[in-house]
Amino acid sequence: VQVQPRDANGDLVAVSGTGEVELFAARQRKYHEAPQSGGWMTELVQRWTERVDAPQIGPSGILWRLPFAAVHPEFSSGVDDWSLVHVRLVVPGSGVFEQSLDGVRLRSWSPVRDGTFRPNDRRFFSTEMTGRN
Repeated sequence: VQVQPRDANGDLVAVSGTGEVELFAARQRKYHEAPQSGGWMTELVQRWTERVDAPQIGPSGILWRLPFAAVHPEFSSGVDDWSLVHVRLVVPGSGVFEQSLDGVRLRSWSPVRDGTFRPNDRRFFSTEMTGRN
């Protein structure tokens, strides 16, 4: 996630505060829990909180590489390929700044993997070492 705090003129500014990131995506549930959508419900999948210090902000802002936890898109077939990311930057004395970005792809595109993932619940072949069982 790249965060670029900007002032009213659009210039990048170095600020300190707290960044909160929320990831929303459709998840597959039991059909009876969401029959109107075929068993899919959009919900909060993960949340991260990161400290922001003014010296961390470079010419392109600040870049956070946020790890997936229990729900990992490459290994969880019950999570849609697309998501919405919501970022909130809380800067003491200046306010709360928010932005959402829809259409964020969760998995890298792969024609072979995408075609086999949903039917057999595995994105990787048995001979591939993925670091997860």
